[in-house]
Amino acid sequence: MTVLTEDICRQQLLGFGVALDRLVYGNAARRYGKRVRRVVVLENGEDRVWHAHLAIEKPPTMADVKFRKLVMEAWDKCPWSGRQEDIQLDADEGWMDYLGKIRSKREFISWSDCVVVEACFNDAK
Repeated sequence: MTVLTEDICRQQLLGFGVALDRLVYGNAARRYGKRVRRVVVLENGEDRVWHAHLAIEKPPTMADVKFRKLVMEAWDKCPWSGRQEDIQLDADEGWMDYLGKIRSKREFISWSDCVVVEACFNDAK
C-alpha cells in the first residue's frame, strides 16, 4: 500500500493546476502560459494526513457555476485527490489569514504550484 507523502501531494497539485489551466484557458495554457492564479498550502500533522488548502482566482469573465464545475473536473482527474469537501467562491480576508497561519505551525506553502499575482502578468488574448 502506497502512503501519501509530501512529494505525491506536490505532484498531484501540479497535475491539478495543469488540468485546471487547460480546462479554463484551453490551448492558451500551453501556448501562451495562461494560468489560473492560485495559492496552495500543504498541511500535515500528528493528527492529520497530508492535505491541501487552495485559494484560486476565478477568471472575471467566467460564471461561478462553470468555474466550480471546472475545478471539480480538474480535481477529479488527480488519482490521489480523494473527496473534495468545500468550494467557496469569493473567499474573504479570513480565508487568506487562515492560509497565512503557516508561520506558526509546520505547514508550508507549496511554491512549486503557486501562481502569485505580483510575480506574473498573464494577458494572452
